[in-house]
Amino acid sequence: MPLLGSALDLQRRGQVAFFVENWRAYGDVVRFRLGPLVAHMLAHPDHIHHVLVRNASNYPKGPSYAKMRPALGSGLATSQGALWRRQRRIIQPPFTRSSVLGLGSQITEALDSALSDWHRTVSARRVIAINREMAHLSLTILLRTIFGTDVGANARPILEATMEVGSFLNRKLASFVDIPLVVPTVANRRFNKALHGFDAAIDDLVRSRRLRTTPAQIYSARSCRPAILRRAAR
Repeated sequence: MPLLGSALDLQRRGQVAFFVENWRAYGDVVRFRLGPLVAHMLAHPDHIHHVLVRNASNYPKGPSYAKMRPALGSGLATSQGALWRRQRRIIQPPFTRSSVLGLGSQITEALDSALSDWHRTVSARRVIAINREMAHLSLTILLRTIFGTDVGANARPILEATMEVGSFLNRKLASFVDIPLVVPTVANRRFNKALHGFDAAIDDLVRSRRLRTTPAQIYSARSCRPAILRRAAR
């Protein structure tokens, strides 16, 4: 439909299929419309570096981030300008080059465990839901590196919330009608329940770590909601 542009196609096919197929058809820069908005997809690393690093001040976060702010808050994923710079300075210490290099063993352990689980599943001729498995692996790595330990029973509500919120945000980004979260629709109730479970699980982890962490690490832990949920919305 001309007035809607590619919005219905994006909603029907999903982000991954939509972006990959358009990249294959049109190349590293794709221009398309979402209703009245003009959007661009960049696939080449040099183009992405230009937007996110070399010339970032020319590319403020647009309407899609405003749509996600009620769910993700004003953390690093959605903030910009002076607020983003202040948050980045606070969270930076645990993510220096030397600190990140020290996380290699935890990342490798998580990957080895996932590969073993996948091998058993395939050997039993069962289907692997790769989107869910990759979300689980990403969460495991992210939470282990932030909290320095296996998250145990907290992993399940975080994973469930991530999948539910990711689906919700994908639908919201492709919709022209934004229903406020306070309106008790079925989708909003499921979303708010998932987010409540996510926050409760993260707060439990933060409390258990508070006595043996620096302020930067505590901020890092509390800021992981936008990072995790933004990843799920991709």
